[in-house]
Amino acid sequence: MKKLLPLACAAFVSNACISNALAVTVHTELVLLADVSGSVNQIEYDLQKTGYVNAFQSSEVVSAIASVGSIAVTYVEWSGKNQQAQLVNWSMISNAQEASNFASAINNTSRSFYNMTAPGSAITYATNLFGTETGGSSNGFESNFQIIDISGDGLKNNGQNVGSATSNALSQGVDKINGLPIGNATIANYYGDQIVAGEGAFYMSAYQFADIEDSLVKKLAGEITGTTPEGANTPTPAAAPPADVAAVPVPAAAWLFGSAMTGLALVGRRRNTHKSES
Repeated sequence: MKKLLPLACAAFVSNACISNALAVTVHTELVLLADVSGSVNQIEYDLQKTGYVNAFQSSEVVSAIASVGSIAVTYVEWSGKNQQAQLVNWSMISNAQEASNFASAINNTSRSFYNMTAPGSAITYATNLFGTETGGSSNGFESNFQIIDISGDGLKNNGQNVGSATSNALSQGVDKINGLPIGNATIANYYGDQIVAGEGAFYMSAYQFADIEDSLVKKLAGEITGTTPEGANTPTPAAAPPADVAAVPVPAAAWLFGSAMTGLALVGRRRNTHKSES
């Protein structure tokens, strides 16, 4: 009977377990979220895509990958709440040729959307792409670090609450959400306050689309090596929830305690009043 038990157990091994056993181990899994909402015109779209292409062919990024051994990366375009497209599937990169192949794959993509701006929905979509580390089906890779890298040139006007999306991403296993805000200080501050999350997370500003390539090279190299690049901003945690995050209701027990203390104070005040009257 004991001899048959392992065979019986083996018969119930799930596909997920088999997938985990076959998963390739890399240092970092990285989801690239590229904003293609309506505020990104065709010239800006081309500059952004070219920035990603050239960044993965740069010596800085290739050297960063070599220093950690290997990474797995996927390229996603996003716009409105139900508009996310994984245009380049998960790809392992461990050398210059594989990095160049990934860059070519990005270069061969076509624009997916041209609509609203829903960064929260994009972050949720990205969270589910990591596979077993965030509670989903295997994506073929396992890693020490799972990082979301999101670019954008506008504020949320559609889709999921950003604060909820970032909080859920971290609770599900994402290590960092780093940002590439494109534009003025308002956009940069929005990314710093509401999107960037996780220990050691940062954002690297590009003041115009022509600056994306330089910012991306520094940003990707820092993400891969686990360092904060020169010129990056590391936001400090806010004392109060950001505007897009619903305030946490006071627990019932705390409310009852507060009510009880208020009642005791009133009783004491009445006793003192009676003493003074007598």
